[in-house]
Amino acid sequence: KWATSSGGTGGASVPTSADDVFFDAFSTGTCTISTGNTGAKSINCTGFTGTLAGSAAITVSGSVTLVAGMTVTYSGTLTLNATGTLTSGGKTLGAVTISGSGITVTLGDALTIVGSNALTITQGTFDTANYNVTGHQLISSNSNTRTINLGSSTITLNAGGGSGTLQLGTITNLTFNAGTSTIDLTDRNAIIASGGLTFYNVTFSSFSSLGGTKED
Repeated sequence: KWATSSGGTGGASVPTSADDVFFDAFSTGTCTISTGNTGAKSINCTGFTGTLAGSAAITVSGSVTLVAGMTVTYSGTLTLNATGTLTSGGKTLGAVTISGSGITVTLGDALTIVGSNALTITQGTFDTANYNVTGHQLISSNSNTRTINLGSSTITLNAGGGSGTLQLGTITNLTFNAGTSTIDLTDRNAIIASGGLTFYNVTFSSFSSLGGTKED
């Protein structure tokens, strides 16, 4: 079903990490990311009203642009390994990993990660651009060179217990810019491994539902 131009004849090969992928108004039906469809240079869904589905991991070497008019049931791990912008179009995503030397991945809108999936910054720079992030865990515990810029965002995390809500235990080569952000931990068994980092606001909204107090 792939074509080399918008509305073109199908029969082109499946995209690779060298290809910019476009889903537009001429694209119909469902695209399922499965084993073998593992890479793209960028993905742009402007004008697309179909469905992006599947559960296989995919690596994108540039920007990802999802839009409000499409349906997203894709639940796999999205890895961004080059500089670009991640725009979710109000859709929920599976696990998101930032991993590339010297890259910068910037949010284009608020990011919501569904279920028990995590936002993991392995290498490179992650910049919220002041957009909010909601998910299970924020993980960046390694010795790679990496930067996290939170700006004025609210980061809402719902993991608790042994899963480790905020995993920043190893902060070697990590630059952490808290800005004026708020990190809200919504599970009463939340665990923070901070490595001695300084945060701006940390709230425990789960306490209010238990009749307790909330601290910053």
